[in-house]
Amino acid sequence: MERGFFAWFSVAVFFALQYVLRVIPNTLSGEIMERFGVGAIAFGQFSALYYAGYTIAHIPLGVLIDKYGPKKVVPACMALTFLGATPMLFDSWKLVQIGRVLTGIGSVAAAVSIFKVSKMYFAGTKVARMVSIAVVIGLLGAMYGGMPMLSLVEDFGWSRVFLTFIVGGCALAALAYFLFDGAGATGSVGVYEQVRSVISNKRLVIINLLGGCMMGPLGGFADGWATPVLSEVCGVSYRASTTLPSAVFVGGCIGSLTIGYMLEKSCNGWNIKICCGLLTIAAFAAMLTGNCSNGVSAFILLLTIGICSAYQIVTTFKSIEYVGSNSVAMAAAVSNMVMMFFAYFFHTVISLVINAYWDGEVVSGQAVYGSGALVKAMLVIPIGVLIGTVGTFIMKRYSEARGD
Repeated sequence: MERGFFAWFSVAVFFALQYVLRVIPNTLSGEIMERFGVGAIAFGQFSALYYAGYTIAHIPLGVLIDKYGPKKVVPACMALTFLGATPMLFDSWKLVQIGRVLTGIGSVAAAVSIFKVSKMYFAGTKVARMVSIAVVIGLLGAMYGGMPMLSLVEDFGWSRVFLTFIVGGCALAALAYFLFDGAGATGSVGVYEQVRSVISNKRLVIINLLGGCMMGPLGGFADGWATPVLSEVCGVSYRASTTLPSAVFVGGCIGSLTIGYMLEKSCNGWNIKICCGLLTIAAFAAMLTGNCSNGVSAFILLLTIGICSAYQIVTTFKSIEYVGSNSVAMAAAVSNMVMMFFAYFFHTVISLVINAYWDGEVVSGQAVYGSGALVKAMLVIPIGVLIGTVGTFIMKRYSEARGD
């Protein structure tokens, strides 16, 4: 196999491994709180610090990867990501928090560079396929990386597992450095000029804002409120409602591969995104009206939502088309950052609506929000998807009129 494939694969593996570090608060919550003697508030801050570093690093790393190329930047970010976990071996909670920020900063390179690296080493329509495969590898890390980590800690001990993980990550960084060639650097392009060319690109900004409007199914529903909706609105058993949301991520894997293949075969990206929006609206309409009272129907609806959530690949590729080859990483960074912002927006709005209508009822330690409150709160998601879909249709007509 060619060297470029292994360079791409090193980034794909990094994409999966950084997800393992991202979900550590969920996987090892009890162990972390006991080991460092912290309470729920401090632990919550620890979880959030990852996203603080992750958010602020998008544009700077996008600029650096475009300007100096992946060879000089991505391996350094890989090393930073894993070295950020080093304080977990010691007893200083302050250092653990600092390390969490560093891990968040380094992790950005995985999502940002995969588009750049795929475009560097693969020709034409094959780029979409390789990006989609990398996304699937990353999602597998998110879905299945947590439990093996917990089992390893229980079997081999905290220090041995984390030390092995850190050393292995640094070894991956060193390997990636030798696998990458010096291609992909713009060099002479000024930082200000590059940032301005991306930020001031109206079409790029609009398509990402519209894509952000469609982010609610992943950033708001699947990662926060799917379980109470399934149990209280759809009437699915509580046990099933805790496991069924993983169908969204399974759908995300299927959708990434399917949409990547469709883009490779030169299918119209606008039509793909519009169809994803319409199917998502239909799935939420069925769910919020209670038409998913058994596990099979709920699974089908959640799988559909997950498949359609892969529209983000189309959004990012369109963004890259608008800026050209000199700003691939920068365009991907802006696209990912906008998605993160809208995920925060949907979480906030849903929480505010729930808080306004919830009477505070708790049964057997579980909050009971009421189907009415949940439906009202979840309506923001299909409304957002509708706005994004209609806006995408308008952009499609505008693009066709321009002859793009």
